[in-house]
Amino acid sequence: MLRHKRVPQPLLLHVVSRAASMDQPQTKSAKKNAARAAKRRAAREALQAQADAAHPAGVGAAEPPVPEAAAAAAPDQLPALVDIGINIGSRDMKDWRAMVTRAAEAGVGTVLLTGVDIKSIRQNIAAIAQYRGPARLHSTAGIHPHHSKGGITPALLDELREHLAHPAVVAVGECGLDFNRKLSPHADQIAVFDAQVGLAIELNKPMFCHEREAASATLNVLDHYRGQLPPVVIHCFTGSAADAHAYLERGFYLGFTGTVCKFERGKHLRKLLVDVPIDRILLETDAPYMGFVKGRRNSEPADTVGVAQKVAEVKGLAYETVCRITTATAARVFGLTDDGTR
Repeated sequence: MLRHKRVPQPLLLHVVSRAASMDQPQTKSAKKNAARAAKRRAAREALQAQADAAHPAGVGAAEPPVPEAAAAAAPDQLPALVDIGINIGSRDMKDWRAMVTRAAEAGVGTVLLTGVDIKSIRQNIAAIAQYRGPARLHSTAGIHPHHSKGGITPALLDELREHLAHPAVVAVGECGLDFNRKLSPHADQIAVFDAQVGLAIELNKPMFCHEREAASATLNVLDHYRGQLPPVVIHCFTGSAADAHAYLERGFYLGFTGTVCKFERGKHLRKLLVDVPIDRILLETDAPYMGFVKGRRNSEPADTVGVAQKVAEVKGLAYETVCRITTATAARVFGLTDDGTR
């Protein structure tokens, strides 16, 4: 038979006292958790109501539910974010319509489709015309450095000019220089980039620029037109602090993707981000590339919320502030209204 040891009275009083002292914080914590859960449920119910309205019974398939984290992170009162670049021509973006709808429901109201060659530009314009959903879509139009082999002809330049006149097209690009993968000769890349800079100046359209291991050459081209340039965005910036400084001192804007959220690959970006003025920052996913969400290889436009959260954390700003300022910057650069529409 087991005998229970008698607990000395002072020790018993100590245990009872400690338990009582722990009770109050646990009650407060439970209340906080309940309040958070109620807020998340309300956000999910509101998003589901929006989805039901967008897809009445018998009219199209309902979209997959928005993840709980996204619903909680982007309540209705926040300004809608702008994802300044996704690539719907990628084979990993076959479900892009559902993706941009999920993005809108998560708080990313406007998405720019990146045009990298004539085929993708036509695809983007057609997709925008056909899309019926809550997201607001626009396109860019340009020749990517990977597609610059052979240079640029007057006919190609004229076709670009024609597409840039379309009301859905808001910027020249993706254009620029890539000395990393070297899929086109450097001389051809520079010639095609230079021609598109001239086109952007002629049409007074902002530039959506690609640059990989070519900061010096990129600046050489752009500096030739200093004083004439429209707004210039260095998209998917992954360069050095010196590169960032050189772009910023010229008045350019930097686009940050989910790479800034990656522990190792994003370390140098988080460090330099501290010194980048918030009104020079634009947010993007470059979907399906630059994935950073655990358990998922690719990114999608709803992940702009995570990029905004990381920017807020690194810069010590409220998430709401990052939403408001980056959306206003995108509006100013791309000629959108303050809420990302056009």
